[in-house]
Amino acid sequence: MKRVFLVAATAAAAMAVALCLAALQCSASHKADAALSQVEATVKAEGAGPESTKAVVEVLGEDGLAVIEAVKVAPNEAAPLGDLPEGAYSLRVVQAPVNGDGSTYKLPKQPTAFKVGADGRAVSVEVELEPLAVEDMTKEQLEAAADELEEEGKESAQSVRDEAVSRPSVPGSADEVTSKPSAPSSEPTKPNGGGTSTVPSDPSSKPDDTPSTPSHTHNWVAQTETVHHEAEYTTVHHDAVYDTIHHDAVMGSVYVCNGCGQSFSDVASATAHEKEAIDNKNWACTSSRVDRVVIQEAWDEQVLVSAAWDEQVLVKDAWDETITTGYKCSGCGATK
Repeated sequence: MKRVFLVAATAAAAMAVALCLAALQCSASHKADAALSQVEATVKAEGAGPESTKAVVEVLGEDGLAVIEAVKVAPNEAAPLGDLPEGAYSLRVVQAPVNGDGSTYKLPKQPTAFKVGADGRAVSVEVELEPLAVEDMTKEQLEAAADELEEEGKESAQSVRDEAVSRPSVPGSADEVTSKPSAPSSEPTKPNGGGTSTVPSDPSSKPDDTPSTPSHTHNWVAQTETVHHEAEYTTVHHDAVYDTIHHDAVMGSVYVCNGCGQSFSDVASATAHEKEAIDNKNWACTSSRVDRVVIQEAWDEQVLVSAAWDEQVLVKDAWDETITTGYKCSGCGATK
């Protein structure tokens, strides 16, 4: 009887253990089958179009680590990012889109928070970026924009890079338009479409123990040289300058015989004429009068004040120009 009781007790204990294991397995299975919600994001960027580069976004968990790593999305278009379980998350824009002329957008200072429910319903997240015009961009921001255009094979990359040369440098200003991705979570979520992502295609798979060569992104640094330009002059001709001087008429006195009307320029000549008339008893010519006459008419004279001359006038000061001769990667030394 005692033995039968022991067997029964043992069987009951075994059944209890089995029931506990079944309950645990059921709970684990229920957890594994928990509903996932598809998350899609829209990056609103006024003025961005098909010719613009894509934005890069990531989804962070409550610990600030990336549960969905960098995904490229077209601006102003809803794009699926992946499936997430219930929880609190935030959407962070890592790279702003760049337009063909080099204009871009400022990254939000804080990630956009959102929640995923337990009902499996899809979640849409929107974030709006502030436009940044080319004329308001710094050297570093334009260079970052050129890098992004170049990476996506846009022909305007070089003209944007050339524009950056003459812009003021503000160290750290590139962080307003591009930033480093966040550290990945130990349990990244597989993206469900939506574009290129750095998330592994199978998070549950074991990592490959074979060491891999780390990827390298070129950091192109402009190589410049200074070209000196001499001052520029133009020749200005100045005509000769004259002054007009007016001369009044020149007057003089003449002696006119009252008898015959003959005129004499001086007294001696008039007196000799009168003496001769007396000797000849020509009494009509024995006297004379004095008349005022114009010896030279009034006239104007052109007097040279300054001769004609040529002057060299400065048009543009001498200046130094910094030109870009090429680009060199600060990491590997490659040139282009």
